[in-house]
Amino acid sequence: RYRFFGRETISFVVILPPTPCMGGTFPLVSKIVARGPHVIGRSVGDIYALNTVGAILGSWVAGFVGVPWLGMQKSLTLTALLNVLLGGALLARGVSGGRSVRLALVTAVLGLCLAMHLLIPQLRFADIAGEPEKEILHYEEGVSGIVKVSTDIYDRKLLSINGWSV
Repeated sequence: RYRFFGRETISFVVILPPTPCMGGTFPLVSKIVARGPHVIGRSVGDIYALNTVGAILGSWVAGFVGVPWLGMQKSLTLTALLNVLLGGALLARGVSGGRSVRLALVTAVLGLCLAMHLLIPQLRFADIAGEPEKEILHYEEGVSGIVKVSTDIYDRKLLSINGWSV
C-alpha cells in the first residue's frame, strides 16, 4: 500500500524552500556585482569563474577535510554558517544606505548565525531498518561510514553501520 505522505513527500517539502534561494543566488550576485552595462560581461564572467572554483574547492574541502575532521553534522553546520556570512557580506556590499543600515545588517546576520548554532539539534542518522532505540551508547561518523551502538526497548545492544543493523 502506498502512503501519500511518505519519505518522498517529506523530502520534497524539506528541499523545496531552499531550492529557489539557491537558484536565486547567482542572479542576485550578478546584479550586485555588475555596476553598469559597460562591465556586465566581465563581471558575470568573473562570477562564473569564482562559482566554478568555489564548487571545486568546496567539494574537495568537504570530502577531504570537513567530514573526516568535523563529521557530517558539524561540517554541514559550518557550511551553512559560512553561507549566511557570505550572503550577509554581499548584502552589506549591495545595500545602499548609511553606516547604521550596514551595522544593523551585520548584527542581524551575526544574530542569525548565533541562533543557527544554538537551535540546530544534534542530528544522528537513523537505522534504515527503523529499529526503535532507547539509548545511543556510541555514535561515530567517519569517511567510510557511520557506526552506532544503541540499546532497544528490551535493553538489547544493537550495532548498525551506515544505517544497516548488523
